[in-house]
Amino acid sequence: MPPRKDRARKSDDESADESMATGSTVVTMTEQQLETIMTNIAKSQAETSRLLIENILATQRTGSGTSSPMMAPPAKLGSFAKCTARFHGTIMGSADEADVLEAFIDAVETYKECTNVSDDLALKGLPMLLTGNAAVWWRGVKDSTPTWNDALLRLRGVYGVPQPGYKIFREVFSQVHTSERADIFVSRIRALLSKLPYVLQENVKIDIVFGLLDRRIRKRVPRESVESIDRLMEKARLVEESLAETEMWIL
Repeated sequence: MPPRKDRARKSDDESADESMATGSTVVTMTEQQLETIMTNIAKSQAETSRLLIENILATQRTGSGTSSPMMAPPAKLGSFAKCTARFHGTIMGSADEADVLEAFIDAVETYKECTNVSDDLALKGLPMLLTGNAAVWWRGVKDSTPTWNDALLRLRGVYGVPQPGYKIFREVFSQVHTSERADIFVSRIRALLSKLPYVLQENVKIDIVFGLLDRRIRKRVPRESVESIDRLMEKARLVEESLAETEMWIL
């Protein structure tokens, strides 16, 4: 029979083993879970390394001074090489020629803006757009015309002589609307009124244009129903279409 002390020590060891077995938990995982953990650890280390490198580079840039920003390349300048607008300059100082000149200048200015043509290049390229009498006139004044704006002023001074108001009104009231399309007729009257040296009120313009329209249109479009010239053109067009359909049915 073993001594009492040995039995007591053995009993204590067994109790300790049981306690350890009871308190500890065995953790098991699959290979996929282990691989996921390792991947996350690798990503974390890579992110930490990236931030460290960026901090080092930022410190170096700060120490060496700020770098100058890159300049954007200048926009490409255009020319009048492909511009199709032309001005002949037939009759100096006539009303019709002034209208043609303004249409020409509007077209050239629009092309100039859209294709980024500088004033200097526009002045150099202007002879390509002038033909006939206008080209001959330009040869005589180009040496004394230093800028693009000067060229436009000289063109208007020669071919765009303004008319006094009474002459414009005389031309307006000499117009007769017959078989011409109403929108074309109204546009022509509106263009004449825009040449006045002063501005007319809208209702006055409507009265003038309305009074010059064909009687059949005035009969079917009440003056009180028109609040603008654009609206008058729209209503006149509808009346013309209705009259055209009626004539077709009669035939």
